[in-house]
Amino acid sequence: MARFPSRSDCVLGDILAARAAAMPDRVYAVFDDGEEWTFRETAERCWAAAAGLQGLGLQRGEPLLAWLPNGREALTVWYGAALAGLVYTPLNTAWKGQMLEEGVNLIGARVIVCHAALVERLLGLDLPRLEEIAIVGDGAPAVPPGLRVSRWADAGEGRSPAPPPVADPVEPWEDQMVMFTSGTTGASKAVRRPHVLYQKMAEATFDNVGVTADDRFLVCAPMFHGGGDVPCYAALRTGASIAIVSGFRTQDFWKDCRRHACTVAWIHSAMALFLWQQPPSPGDRDHPLRLAMQAPLLPDMQAFAERFGVRLYTVYGMTEMPCVFSLLDPVDHRTLGRPWTAEYEVRLVDENDVEVPIGVPGEMTVRHAVPWAVTPGYLYNPEATARVWRNGWFHSGDVLVKDEKGEYRIVDRVKDSIRRRGENVSSAEVERELLEHPAVREAAVIGVRAEIDQEVLATVVLDEPVDPEELIAFLAERLPYFAVPRYLDFVDVIERNVALRPDKNLLRERGVRPEAWDRETAGIKLRREQLTTGKSRNSRKELEENRDARKLV
Repeated sequence: MARFPSRSDCVLGDILAARAAAMPDRVYAVFDDGEEWTFRETAERCWAAAAGLQGLGLQRGEPLLAWLPNGREALTVWYGAALAGLVYTPLNTAWKGQMLEEGVNLIGARVIVCHAALVERLLGLDLPRLEEIAIVGDGAPAVPPGLRVSRWADAGEGRSPAPPPVADPVEPWEDQMVMFTSGTTGASKAVRRPHVLYQKMAEATFDNVGVTADDRFLVCAPMFHGGGDVPCYAALRTGASIAIVSGFRTQDFWKDCRRHACTVAWIHSAMALFLWQQPPSPGDRDHPLRLAMQAPLLPDMQAFAERFGVRLYTVYGMTEMPCVFSLLDPVDHRTLGRPWTAEYEVRLVDENDVEVPIGVPGEMTVRHAVPWAVTPGYLYNPEATARVWRNGWFHSGDVLVKDEKGEYRIVDRVKDSIRRRGENVSSAEVERELLEHPAVREAAVIGVRAEIDQEVLATVVLDEPVDPEELIAFLAERLPYFAVPRYLDFVDVIERNVALRPDKNLLRERGVRPEAWDRETAGIKLRREQLTTGKSRNSRKELEENRDARKLV
């Protein structure tokens, strides 16, 4: 029988305090500029951050929004919120417009800790519950009227580096974080992630593949994603260390591994392909990395492992669900193997939740022996929660097939969402922004196969002619860079199914028609804006130049 974890097993604040007491001088965090924090220093900084958040008037159980790039503040604000018993919600730094407005309003937080270069994106939004912006970094960005403004550096500095007083102990079943994932038929959903969920994530992704206290993990994925936050928590729990860099850059990945002495990394989706496509070099093995998670696995995964001298593992999980599969040294890129722990029950079912026979594809549904291991649902969205938790099982939205040996492989997705280079894209949100353009009458957005993951294809019916580049520029002002379609397919009519909705199954089968316009062929590429951390000294002029640089290149 699975044992329910204690606070010391999984609650972030309890684990941090235990590490600070047991190994105070051991390095936990290394940053892009080489600065190192021991476990004790990390705890003291995060205790001070917790006191600073309490000084902003935040009460036990309240939500806190953070809109930050990777760095010191992203770590201390997150851990400080956990220590103060707050519910931390990080926002994607690429968000803007209506997507941003809806996300902020859904959480209902009174306070947001926000990077200076992002503040002006809040202008013009209707944010009735937001009261204060605590700004990270220098500069004097324009702030929405009616909001109090403070400096995050002032909130935590000078505070006592001791555990903050909290009315009641933080319990394992409480939400440590609320993290956004893509919507399907509507806006992005806010996933509740209890402390227990994080423990189970760490067991699958660290413990099961042999990550130890002697390892250092390269955190190059954004910390507002599961690829960035889970390793930070898992390393804290394991007694390992982390190196937090500003992001993944193909040309710098191996350099980052070397200069920070990293032994473990997660190489998600397109990252692996970008590294593989670089010209072979005599220095391909000149790095300390010993273990790399690759998901999904490249067909050339074994050649990848041989070329770069690493052991590979793969995992399958979701923002809502700890990893059901965790496989070290995979031999076939198409298989996930068996569930890594008996704590999971897995059923593949048809549209009526009836289990399908071996060899027949079905939607993967799961449940866990430990309560709160899988998300309890979506914040303030009982309808979506009811859809995903049906008949006592969590519905993944992924179609898998199980073979005679009891091994599983992914076949397809049920959900109307798109996975592009590690980011989830809501087709509904892209369609909504397309329909805001005065020339667009109808739009249907799908994901189409790419070398890895998917690309975004928009099928569009126009009321009047429009230049594709003008339409892309319109969307780039309203959507995150990763959600802007690569392909635009202009048609006279969009076929519909019996429910009179766009027939997306037909569109997926058709794929990219030769007539479709390709943004990348046209030489238009969109990139993530690179934000500096709180130690930068950005002037007002530099902030304006950064804002103007968000353009098609």
